[in-house]
This record gives sequence, C-alpha cells and structure tokens, in this order.
Amino acid sequence: MAKEEEKEMAEACIWDKPCIKHRIEVLYELAGKADEKPYLARLKPNNYFRDGSIIIAYVDPKGYLGPGEAGVMEGIVIKNEHLYNDGVVEFQRKGTQGEKDMLMGGSSRADILLKKDYDYLKAHTDFADAYFRNTRPDEYSERFREIVMGKS
Repeated sequence: MAKEEEKEMAEACIWDKPCIKHRIEVLYELAGKADEKPYLARLKPNNYFRDGSIIIAYVDPKGYLGPGEAGVMEGIVIKNEHLYNDGVVEFQRKGTQGEKDMLMGGSSRADILLKKDYDYLKAHTDFADAYFRNTRPDEYSERFREIVMGKS
C-alpha cells in the first residue's frame, strides 16, 4: 500500500466511530497483556509507599544506621510523609520489634522500592538497566544498581 493511501485511510478513520472504537479495544487488549513495570524513580507518585507496604532499601555503611549494616534490607512502611518536593519514609526493619528507621528522599529515590518492584527488577535486568539509567546518579543508587543487576 502506498504511503498516500495509508494517509488517506488514517484520515478517514479519524471520523469513523467504529474504527476508533476498534482501535481503543485493541489498546485495552494490549494493555491487559503488558507486564506491570515499576515506576521510574522520578515518576513515582507521592503515595507510592503506603502504610503497611513491604519495601526494600539500600542502606549505606557510612550512614546513620551504623557500620556493618550496609546493603539491602527489607522493612514495612509505618509512615510516608511528602514534604515539599521530597519526603520521608519511616519504616520498621524486618525482624525487629518496634525499632523505626527513616530514609529521607521518599518516593523519588531509586534505592527504595516496593518489594514487588525490587523482585521485578531482579528478574528483568534489561528493564533494571533502563530503570537505573533514568535515575539521578549518586553513589547510593549506583551501589543499589550493582546489587539488583547481580554485579555485587
């Protein structure tokens, strides 16, 4: 089919309700087959971490948690506060009783993920590579990237 004919058919479909309806149905069908991928860090909504959510976070060995506690840890969100363009995620580490930790930066950080998103990135390293290439580079997200990609 010539490009001119394709253009005419596309223009004709713009005003054809059955054609539009069909195209919308095709889009819904394709959306239903697609994997639910994690939000890019900069696109996560403010309510990404809800109270009770299981999270995975990278903790820096030089950070406030003390030496020897570096690496990935699991926790449950107690409170997620959105402050200005940033936020604070308060969580309880898995296996502790009542101890609370806080990570500044909230939902915009690449090194704090819902567990289901962490599991997805571990299983789909091609998408994980794109995920981390689209984050603000810093030493924490880079170390977390190495862990997720299996290079650490």
